[in-house]
Amino acid sequence: MKYVENLISEIRSYLKDIPWITVSLTVIFIYFLALISNNDVRNSYYKEGRISAKLTSNWDDFDWRLVSIFLDQLEAMAIASAAILYFKEAPARKEQKLYEAWQVIDNAYTSKVETSYARIKALEYLAKEGESLQGIDLYFESEADRVEINKQDKVDELQAEKRLYGEKPTGKGVDLQKINLENANLREADLRLAKFDRANLKNADLSKANVCGADFSVTNLSGTKFTDAKVLHASFGYGTAGYFNNKEISELVSRGAIFFKLKGLDLSHSTVYRNANLQENTFENVDLSSSDLSGANLSYAKFIEGTNLSRAKLINTILQNAKLNGVDLDGTDLRGSDLRGADLRDANLRDAKLNGVNLDGTDLRGSDLRGADLRDADLRDAKLNGVQITNADFSDALYSNKTTISNGDLNELNPMELGMKLLDS
Repeated sequence: MKYVENLISEIRSYLKDIPWITVSLTVIFIYFLALISNNDVRNSYYKEGRISAKLTSNWDDFDWRLVSIFLDQLEAMAIASAAILYFKEAPARKEQKLYEAWQVIDNAYTSKVETSYARIKALEYLAKEGESLQGIDLYFESEADRVEINKQDKVDELQAEKRLYGEKPTGKGVDLQKINLENANLREADLRLAKFDRANLKNADLSKANVCGADFSVTNLSGTKFTDAKVLHASFGYGTAGYFNNKEISELVSRGAIFFKLKGLDLSHSTVYRNANLQENTFENVDLSSSDLSGANLSYAKFIEGTNLSRAKLINTILQNAKLNGVDLDGTDLRGSDLRGADLRDANLRDAKLNGVNLDGTDLRGSDLRGADLRDADLRDAKLNGVQITNADFSDALYSNKTTISNGDLNELNPMELGMKLLDS
């Protein structure tokens, strides 16, 4: 099938360069040959002994039956001419279709249309025809994205780079759900916040592309290249991890890509997940020590035992209903975070900064709170049975009648004696 397609392509290319006069004369010549090779005509000449007459220029001896046969062949000639015409004009038709496809894409971009079926079909056509989509821009910038770089000041330039590529985009991406871009060349394309849910990107080349914040949920990424691509906060859904080996996943994650299940990775001292949406993510045996996840949404996230969050920054982080039981949070900064309903059973919270943290309904049973700062924390309805609280500071922390607190020996403690304030739920 591929051979036939290549052959047709070569024929089209050859016919495109042939002048029309040559095509016309060739058609006439071919049918003239067919005409003089007609059996009836030739037998007639033989019988009458005039075979040489047709080759002379004697007008009187000309057999007008040739004209009749010639006219009979006009229909076949017209069909042959039409076929040649079709192949000859095929490249021009293709160029017109390519132009129209690009026009659809440009119009949708100019109109800032996020969802466009016509654009999806146009992109699919271009990719199928092998047209390069390198450098295509499908992201609508916001004012926050536009940063003026002072070329005379290197510091300003670095800050601008950080704003452009170090934070999640604030503009709008296009909806490319279910699109088929197999084998597409998308190098250096701007696809920030694009939605590729259930799309086919098999063997597509996204090298050096900007896909920050893009959604690759349930996407076919078999053989897809992300070499040097900007992937900050790009979301790779369940199942997509199977398209990458551990080294590739580690590389993508180190640049801020989000996989819904991370296992055995070293992300210590990393800052790539600040302000990231990590809802319902699973972290198994991941080293996040001294990392910065401030402002991230980690509600319902699962931190399986073996994950290390010691000395990490989780300032103003959302951890509602997160599973953190048995996790190492030694010296972790959780100031201003929301831990309502979180499971912190048997967690190591020694010297943790929990001042001002919302721990309403949080399960802290068996946790180590020695040296922890819980000033002004909200501990209403919290369970603190069997906790270790040596040198912990509970000053002005709120508690309710449903709050339970006891030391490691399960001796009930008086919250007021710890400096806490009663506030009914």
